[in-house]
Amino acid sequence: SGTSMFMVLQAALAKVLTRNGAGDDIPIGSLAAGRTEAALEGLVGCFADFLILRTDTSGDPAMPELLARIRESNLRALEHQDVPFADVAAAMGDTEVLRPQVLLIHHQQARFDDLGSLGGFWPVPVGVPESDLTLSFYEPVGDGPVHAHFSFSTDVLDPHVVTAWASEVLSEVRAAIGGLE
Repeated sequence: SGTSMFMVLQAALAKVLTRNGAGDDIPIGSLAAGRTEAALEGLVGCFADFLILRTDTSGDPAMPELLARIRESNLRALEHQDVPFADVAAAMGDTEVLRPQVLLIHHQQARFDDLGSLGGFWPVPVGVPESDLTLSFYEPVGDGPVHAHFSFSTDVLDPHVVTAWASEVLSEVRAAIGGLE
């Protein structure tokens, strides 16, 4: 389908949120690398910023159609990742928005084949930006399971609701992957 595991999880999350009353225009925040210029490639440091990925679930599309929509929308959004999130929020007239409400975070293990006497590197969580609901997932290099978890604000969401959503997301992912093979 030309999509990534990130897009499959985005689709599953959007379907669950739509089904549970969030509407059919689901804005999901993610982190963008922010290295769109060749001059930045050699620099050390983090240039990441929020990128809002709009997910159109109108008409209750089947998963292949939703993935096609997400792929197109995400690629358009990535073309504008150099525009700071705060500027986007201000342009929309919302200067109070400092973070997305829903966040999708992708972690991928780097491949280190021959480290000699250094031993090995293990991924270390360095924290996740604050949001009302975050779906983080870890995708290993090569074969292996994808691990995911939700973190959320208990001031905003009920733990039982999020637990139910997690089951629904898993069902949607299984259905999507089964339908794409």
